[in-house]
Amino acid sequence: MRYLILSTLLAWGAALLFVAGCGDATAPTVGELPTVITADITDIKLHTGVIKLEKAVVGGEVTDDGGSAVTERGIVWRLSWANPTVDDNKITEGGGTGSFTSVMAELESGKPYNVRAYATNDRGTAYGENRRFRTSQGTVTDIDGNEYEIVRIGDRWWMAENLRVTRYGNGDAIPTGQNKQREHGKED
Repeated sequence: MRYLILSTLLAWGAALLFVAGCGDATAPTVGELPTVITADITDIKLHTGVIKLEKAVVGGEVTDDGGSAVTERGIVWRLSWANPTVDDNKITEGGGTGSFTSVMAELESGKPYNVRAYATNDRGTAYGENRRFRTSQGTVTDIDGNEYEIVRIGDRWWMAENLRVTRYGNGDAIPTGQNKQREHGKED
């Protein structure tokens, strides 16, 4: 009797190992989430008009599809420091792997934003690193009342156009040298 029970257990164990081994050979491979990198924000610029709105350029790169086709990729963002998801503001830039660029438009001036790239395959959605930035506070105005757009390049803010001011901050006229040339008959 002991041999019968032992033989039965061994037969069941062998059958179980055989079925498990066959199942692994024919089962589909379980993929992973894609790997995605968020690119640096390359441009934050003020749009002129009645309402001052801003834009920012950012993108990403899907470096690995995780073993399954990437069906959607792009950027997500939100107006706060919280992590954005595909349920927030989103720009879709197609599918597949590789680099892409998106333009976030109609952003509010002087506000904090959080943006990151995303990629989706049949396993789910993966996100790149968060990039945080704050839009500009508006325009710059000189002593003469001229208003200038500002642009962010890297971590610094620059005027997007040349100065048109005619006076120093204390009100004194800025000498241009043009009057002396005209006095001597040497106009350009």
